Amino acid sequence: MAQWPVTANGKVDKKALPAPSETLVGAAYQAPQTEIESVLQKLWAELLQLDCEQVSTTANFFELGGDSILSIQLVSRAAKAGLHFSARALFEAQTIRQLAPQVQSQAERLAEQGPVSGLQPLLPIQQQLFADSTDVHHFNQAVLLTPALPLSQSHLISLVAALYGRHDALSVRYQPNDAGQWQGEYTPQRDELALARDSVSSLDLSGLSEAQYQAQMDQLQASFVLSQGRLLQAVQVRLPAQLAQGENDERLLLMIHHLAVDGVSWRILLEDLALGLQQLQRSASLTLAAKTSSYQQWGTFLADHAHTEAVQQQRDYWLEVLSTSEPTLAERYGATQEMAGTAPGQQQQLNFSLSAAQTEQLLGPCQRSYRSTTLELLLAAILSGFERFDGTRSVCLDLEGHGRESDTTQLDLSQTVGWFTAIYPLRLSCEGNTPGALLNGVKRQYRAIPNKGMDFALLQHSDGVLAALPAREIVFNYLGQFDQINHDELPFSVAEEYSGQTISTARTPWHGVTLTTLVSQGQLHFSLSYAEAGYDGAAMAELLFHIEQGLADLIAHCMGTQQGEYTQVDFPLATAEEASIRQWQAQYGEIQDIYPATGMQQGLLFHSML
Repeated sequence: MAQWPVTANGKVDKKALPAPSETLVGAAYQAPQTEIESVLQKLWAELLQLDCEQVSTTANFFELGGDSILSIQLVSRAAKAGLHFSARALFEAQTIRQLAPQVQSQAERLAEQGPVSGLQPLLPIQQQLFADSTDVHHFNQAVLLTPALPLSQSHLISLVAALYGRHDALSVRYQPNDAGQWQGEYTPQRDELALARDSVSSLDLSGLSEAQYQAQMDQLQASFVLSQGRLLQAVQVRLPAQLAQGENDERLLLMIHHLAVDGVSWRILLEDLALGLQQLQRSASLTLAAKTSSYQQWGTFLADHAHTEAVQQQRDYWLEVLSTSEPTLAERYGATQEMAGTAPGQQQQLNFSLSAAQTEQLLGPCQRSYRSTTLELLLAAILSGFERFDGTRSVCLDLEGHGRESDTTQLDLSQTVGWFTAIYPLRLSCEGNTPGALLNGVKRQYRAIPNKGMDFALLQHSDGVLAALPAREIVFNYLGQFDQINHDELPFSVAEEYSGQTISTARTPWHGVTLTTLVSQGQLHFSLSYAEAGYDGAAMAELLFHIEQGLADLIAHCMGTQQGEYTQVDFPLATAEEASIRQWQAQYGEIQDIYPATGMQQGLLFHSML
């Protein structure tokens, strides 16, 4: 407005004010007003793949497409830029304008920069791995890269040595103690350069057939010796001629035993790898960022935290989630007779991908309609898919989370490498028969999980009743977005050739059915993997088809809904009943937040009613 309308007394004439434009409420671009806001805006734009002009200082990070994994990356990148805050601060102050006052120019805590020594307390996820000793050495994660420029072995050794120096979890020795129990111990007085020399190798496979090449890659994946304290292998591979097809035939295979790595860790390691390669190519000194809190510190915290009252009080909640059971998919749709004798770890994978337009809608506008997250929309699509598939209206599955819930501690895990994964159960039940009711029901059920599920495994290991309950058949893992690095500036790209069997097929999978999603190159990719020995392939394909349809319909519904019904979980500080919230929504339209009245406000309200 050019000027405020005023009354004859010179006061603002509220009746003469124009009606607010819905397109501007909460959406008008607000430019940065301080240097801190400018830096935050640039970081948000880079991470969310947006132009700075698309990132208002009043825009919500999560409505722009952010998620919990991206929040960890934002904390890490901000720290490198000299701005320090926690992931919890971002969840509580979700706009740049709200977050900026909480940013500090110096870290509250500086991690120990020397080598970690002593024992590594086993995390629950590691204990779960060691519970089955079958080929425990062959349980890896790997990535095959194409270097943009020729990479000398001496440079690779220097780079791997730097990774060992920054990430202590890569050099833990795992072996049974005298009592036969697995334990981890950091390699004492380790020489990172010597570790790197033993971890780097080269393999010329140019004269092999494709089948022989695959056999060699499988053999590499099975070559870890856990007691040696070298959980990283970097292999320079020369491809067979028929695979290279006259193009660059040099590949770099990075293999890390799962004991030392997870999805978030790979983001950290690949950023370190890119930085190190760029420094070496410029003949600069190889200098990676400072260490954050150690994996050992996190293991020690969890071991102590497991015995706290806060964890023990969750027991009834988890027992309620697991109190009922339904016939499994394997019981209803078992494998055909000819597939029943397949190796227990032999998997089949089915896939679908959203279009770039659908993915953009899912990560942004769809979330604003119901104040939901990408994960909640995906969970709602899975539940919808099961109902469409065979009428199932309640599904209990495991969720696989990143597990880095450290904001209640003094630990900074934003740049720490290790296996942090937390697996916990979630019961999804259809509430109502409309897409909106389905999504709001999933929001209630997911947001009721205590401490983001981190404590379930801690409690399960100490509680005989929980430990004795049947394991879940299905697991879902949303890996997040992988488009946060400028690929044009990277000194490598991800290769498409076979990188080997990362997990031994002799191992029985923890779950019969694995649902995995990630966003890469602007598209969401959804996969369903199942054990060939346990499931009928046609039934699994039909289930995935219905999940795809459920997701497409949810996206269409949210895009056609400007403002879905609010629920209590949308306003975590509110004490009002849901009926009151719905009434206020009908009366006032969009509500940004609801807070309980302060003592002074209650007093003023009381006096106004006298």
